[in-house]
Amino acid sequence: MENLTNEQTRMLQINKRQKSFYESEEEMMLESKGNKATQIWRKMRRSQQRYREMLGIDELVYKKHWEWMGDLSDKKVLDLGCYSGNPKSLDIAQKSKSYLGIDLSEPAINLLKKNLEATQATNARAEAVDFLEEDFQETYKGHFDVIYAHSVAHHFKYFDTFLKCVNNCLADDGIVITFDPLKTSLPVWALRTAYRPFQSDKDWEFPFGRKTFDEISEYFTIRDLQGVMGSAKWGIPIYLLNKNMGERMGKQFQARDEVQASKLGSGLWSCLQVTMCWGKK
Repeated sequence: MENLTNEQTRMLQINKRQKSFYESEEEMMLESKGNKATQIWRKMRRSQQRYREMLGIDELVYKKHWEWMGDLSDKKVLDLGCYSGNPKSLDIAQKSKSYLGIDLSEPAINLLKKNLEATQATNARAEAVDFLEEDFQETYKGHFDVIYAHSVAHHFKYFDTFLKCVNNCLADDGIVITFDPLKTSLPVWALRTAYRPFQSDKDWEFPFGRKTFDEISEYFTIRDLQGVMGSAKWGIPIYLLNKNMGERMGKQFQARDEVQASKLGSGLWSCLQVTMCWGKK
C-alpha cells in the first residue's frame, strides 16, 4: 500500500477520536463510560451475555476459532484490536510461533504487556498502534498467517479500507477470524436504529448488514461461518420469567441455530452475532 487513500485518512481521524474515548478516564471501569443510553445498552448486553454463557454459546464460538486456527506452533498471529486482551489472547500468544497484539489504547496495551510477561511467552509482543497506519501496513505486508479480529471488524466506517488493509497484511495462505454483531434481523435493526442517536460510540460502531458479506467477498472467500442468537434470542424473555423453562427452550433454539445459521440465508439473518473464517481469494 504505497499511499494513504482519502478513506484511510478519514478512518485514521475517526480512530484518533476512538482512542481518546477509550483512554479517557482509563482508571474507571469501562461500564461507567458513555451517556445514560450507552450504559443502559451495556447492561442489556451483560444480561444477554449471562444467557449466552448458560447456553454455551461462547464455548461453541471459541471451539470454532480453535478449529479454524489449527496448530499455531508455526504461525505468526496478529491479535487485532485486542484492547487489554480478549478471552483467548494469552492462549494464542503461548501457542503461536509469534504473536503481536495491537490496540489503539496505550493503557490497555500496557496491561496486556504485563499479562504476556507473566505467561513467559517469549515470542509475544503488544503495541499501541493503529492498524491502518502506512508504516504498519508496509512493515507487515503479507506477514501474518492468522489475523484474529475478535469484535473488531464492525468498528470501521469505511469497511473497504479495513478489508484492503487486512488483505495487505495477510499471508497468501493465511486466514482471518472474525466475531461481530449483525443488524440483519428486523427487530434488532429497529432497536439499534432507535438507540443510535444516543450512542456515545456510534462513530465507530457499524454492525454487519447483508451487503457487508458482499464486500467481504470482493477480497476473501468465506470458508466457514456460524451465526448465534437467532432463534435463541427469543428465549431471553422466557428465561427472565422462568429460568428453568428459559434454559430448556433456549438450548433447543440454539441447537436449531447451529444448523440453520451455518450458511448465508434466513437462518443467519435472524442472528445477533456471526463468527467467520476468511481466506484470500
